[in-house]
Amino acid sequence: MDIDTIFPSLSCGESVLGKKYRHSECCSSVETICILTKYRLLIRWKESFCLCLHQSSYSSIDLNSISRIDETRPSRYYFIYCLISMIISFILIICGIVAGSILRVALIIIGVIFLVKAAFWALWFYFFLKNKYVTIIGGCGRITLKFEKSIAREFEAKLNELVYMTKMQCMNQPE
Repeated sequence: MDIDTIFPSLSCGESVLGKKYRHSECCSSVETICILTKYRLLIRWKESFCLCLHQSSYSSIDLNSISRIDETRPSRYYFIYCLISMIISFILIICGIVAGSILRVALIIIGVIFLVKAAFWALWFYFFLKNKYVTIIGGCGRITLKFEKSIAREFEAKLNELVYMTKMQCMNQPE
């Protein structure tokens, strides 16, 4: 057990199942840590400030209260913008090659600007949009967690399994 595993509301006898699921951005001071137990999903938002001070907030979600789990990716419009910019830049460069001297220079410069913009969007799309969002909907309201693709898939699979097992246990208990 480490400092992330000890939650203020962790009850006696409740055990942590599996591993901790973490996400933090290089430009953000907030780290998200999710821990699955037999009965609950524990979420800790750990915020760093002044480089060495930390403040945490906690959330506990009963697995029985979860009614839906959605996994989504960031917007794909960046890819479409990148393709459109590349097409426009190639058209402008070709028109610049065919056109007269002053118009030629202007069209080639504008085409190169569009091409650089498209290259920037392509790099942004490739390096920074590798995350997925897992949205949990239920009695707790709506909570969206951000993870890397592989971690999001693993987290969602484990959470689905635990929610199903918990609901089956509740249905099979005699009243």
